[in-house]
Amino acid sequence: MKRVLWRSILNRICRPHSKIIRTLNPVIALFGVLYLLILCFPEAVFAHSLSYKHFQVYATTLVTPRIRAVLDETDRKLTASPINDPSITHHLFLCPNRAAFGALYPVGVHALAFNVPVVHNIFVRPANISQDIFLRDEGPARASILNGTRTLGGTLAHECTHTLLENRFGFVGCRAMPAWKNEGYCDYVADQHAYDAVLGLSLLRRRRSDPAPAFVYFKYWLAVKYLMDVRKLTVDQLISDTESLDEVVAKAISASVTPLRH
Repeated sequence: MKRVLWRSILNRICRPHSKIIRTLNPVIALFGVLYLLILCFPEAVFAHSLSYKHFQVYATTLVTPRIRAVLDETDRKLTASPINDPSITHHLFLCPNRAAFGALYPVGVHALAFNVPVVHNIFVRPANISQDIFLRDEGPARASILNGTRTLGGTLAHECTHTLLENRFGFVGCRAMPAWKNEGYCDYVADQHAYDAVLGLSLLRRRRSDPAPAFVYFKYWLAVKYLMDVRKLTVDQLISDTESLDEVVAKAISASVTPLRH
């Protein structure tokens, strides 16, 4: 009965506008196809490029050679990971402004970068390359917490590690693993997190929380760092471990804090 009622209501709403809807459907589909094409083949939009080590950097203007110092940091972090594959070339696309980045990644308003699954094009929010930092929207007080110790080079290492994880465990395997292992290992390789560590540990010890996504990622990083550095698990053992995030975080908090410091 309820299904029939809802169908009747939808028909009444849609019928007067059915012609408009039929007209818009091809337009929406066209924009969808164009969006996917840009994500998969963005070189036509990012006309300038620079090759360095295992990276191919693209931008809408000339790529400053200063990016090499940032990429050195990224390469050093990736090389330290046992799943690093030097045969992989990482494709990095530097967005010219926040509007362009937001258009490419509308669901990640405050994200610093994102990695497109399968094709692994990495799009990066505008940053100050010379200073190796990001420009954020939040007020000074909140930004001091959210920015933490995040750098451009570390963020690139995080995103490139997503590529390495998919190379190692496959597309399905990465989607099947818990988010805290996937994102936590990427932050572990980056050796950075976006939340103040002292505040984060203090909240966790007092069984308190923070709604900021950065705090959630801090828990991910803390759990993976404990398993890798204290328990000495391999990457394969980390992924196959059956403990929950809360269980691992509790053990990390009860353990000596010295090896967990960033």
